[in-house]
Amino acid sequence: MKKATFILILLLSLPVAGFSQYKKQNNLPSIAESLRMPTTYNGGLLLGFLDMSKIQMQHSYSMGFSSGGYGGSNSYGMYTNSIFYPVNDKLQLNFNLGYVHNPFQSFQAPSPAMNQGSFVGSGEINFFPTENMHLRFSISNYPRYEYNRYQRYRRY
Repeated sequence: MKKATFILILLLSLPVAGFSQYKKQNNLPSIAESLRMPTTYNGGLLLGFLDMSKIQMQHSYSMGFSSGGYGGSNSYGMYTNSIFYPVNDKLQLNFNLGYVHNPFQSFQAPSPAMNQGSFVGSGEINFFPTENMHLRFSISNYPRYEYNRYQRYRRY
């Protein structure tokens, strides 16, 4: 019985001992080379239409602080990434992506909405059809602030 069990285990384990054949790898650049030269493929274009050498990015982080009566204070921080891409001499794309958060707040009843971060952003297309004409299409998603809660359309 032991001999039959041994032969059965041996026969079941034979396919596991087979070796695979490796496919010949093409000469691909290393990850470090790809990060240094990301535009080496597709003629320098990403997805066939974006030239990565034209993209300009700017990062910023700003903080604000305010204090009020009864020992209350509030602060905010905002990280912003601005991306600028000139398609050609007559067309430009601008994007602003940001994250607003509240690192510190000491008011008596903090709002849950103030403690959670939120994403903000805007996009803009600038078109210059002629020398003296400029068309701008933009959209933004920035947090709104309440002005006068009793009269909606007046600030004060």
